[in-house]
Amino acid sequence: MNKKQKIFLWINLFLVFLVCVGNYFYLSRGGMKLQAFCSGIFVLMGIINLIYAAAARDKNLRFNIMMAVGLVCAFLADMTIAADFITGVIFFAAGHICYLLAYCVLEKIARVDFGVSFIVVCIGGSLVIASPFLEVPNEIMQWAGLIYACIISVMTGKAIANFIRIRNLLTKMLLIGSVLFFFSDIMLVFDWFLGMGSIMWIFCIGMYYPAQCLLALSSYLSVGCDAEKDERYEKYAEYMDEV
Repeated sequence: MNKKQKIFLWINLFLVFLVCVGNYFYLSRGGMKLQAFCSGIFVLMGIINLIYAAAARDKNLRFNIMMAVGLVCAFLADMTIAADFITGVIFFAAGHICYLLAYCVLEKIARVDFGVSFIVVCIGGSLVIASPFLEVPNEIMQWAGLIYACIISVMTGKAIANFIRIRNLLTKMLLIGSVLFFFSDIMLVFDWFLGMGSIMWIFCIGMYYPAQCLLALSSYLSVGCDAEKDERYEKYAEYMDEV
């Protein structure tokens, strides 16, 4: 690992630390300022890693671009969903589509993608249309929720399929981040439409920001990553053991 890689690694880890601290206070106190702080930090991570990839003229640059745009969309969703649910869902859906496209850039679409995504779509979709406990206020919100559930399910399915095909640190991080994001949204549904109290909101936010940090951090790991090799995991693990 050269000096530049070490510098950007520690910048990313410091920003993740800031998000964790901000998330702790956000869970304790709430408030738009703390939310904007946490969300702004993971966007900053995406932008910094995009600049890093561009400067390195990395072959995975398109992946970094789509991930950065996805992080920006997630930030806009965070800033709007409380005031306007539909607008927030649209921004989140746009972000998930960007993540999905990034995953497709990383690993081209294959047969396994369809099978895994179908299973996850069935799980996500059933929570919206088949759950007897959900009390969705109107049909528009129900359809918006269903479409959104399908989009995030396909994104998560693609992340799982990528990991099945190529198992390295990058695909593993994308898998964990996507699954955390998926379950965070399930907790959000429970919080909004089941009236299960603040515990669901805590679980939602508690998984959401770690998910976004992992997705943002994946942009750093993608620089110089060869999808066919699993050597980078050992390289970063060895470095972290040394410090």
